[in-house]
Amino acid sequence: MASFWFSQKNESSGPLAFRELVEWARSGRLHEDDLVRAEWESEWRPARSVVGLFYSARRSVSERTITVTSRETSPRDSLTEKQVVEPSSSATEITRAPRDSSETVLEPSPSRWQERIHQVRDGQHSPPPFSTAPPRTPPRDQVRVLVDAAFANQQARQLRTNASSRWLSRIRAGIDRLRSPRVFRLACAGVLASAVCLLTIHWGRINATRFPRAAAREEYLLPLIGYCSRFELGIVLVDLAVPVAILGYFAAKRIEFWADSR
Repeated sequence: MASFWFSQKNESSGPLAFRELVEWARSGRLHEDDLVRAEWESEWRPARSVVGLFYSARRSVSERTITVTSRETSPRDSLTEKQVVEPSSSATEITRAPRDSSETVLEPSPSRWQERIHQVRDGQHSPPPFSTAPPRTPPRDQVRVLVDAAFANQQARQLRTNASSRWLSRIRAGIDRLRSPRVFRLACAGVLASAVCLLTIHWGRINATRFPRAAAREEYLLPLIGYCSRFELGIVLVDLAVPVAILGYFAAKRIEFWADSR
């Protein structure tokens, strides 16, 4: 890092290069709880929050022998020195240099703690687990049951469609038969013959029972019209039959058009 740092321990010191901070952390002058800040920062923060500071100090321990000067320190300082130079379970024993009794030479073990750091770091960024089991496939019997059910549903739907189409074809055939000219002429002839027969019988019965005296007038009470004779009642019924017949004709045309569109 090309920036400079400031340390606040007993008194403010700096500016210091990042390499000097690493040397301080390696020698025990700088602890994780000490406050430091970069030259562009305005607030102090713990040294443990500086990225790569104590990691670089521990890496230097594994690369070369570190001489730690024994001195009177507080319990916190001694604990931090242990954390910095603490060997693993397979570390070699601490040897003392013959040159001075106040200096202790430590030969660290092969970097077992580095392997653990790499394992933890790799574990944090490990790829997401995935299942290596083959995809589950439904058994053949279950597939066959599903296929048979789908085929049965398709057959039932086809039968309903055929039944409705048969009914529509029958209705259309009946309408076509009624439309044929021969059937229409025969129906009209039958209606006219029946009407003539009924009128003739009714006229003969009236003339046979007629007497020389004048018959009393029969009056019928109709809403919105008042009293009227039988002849007037017949005229009213004829007038009502004409619009009813017209409406029935148009209704039949509409039903026929609807049947053709289906």
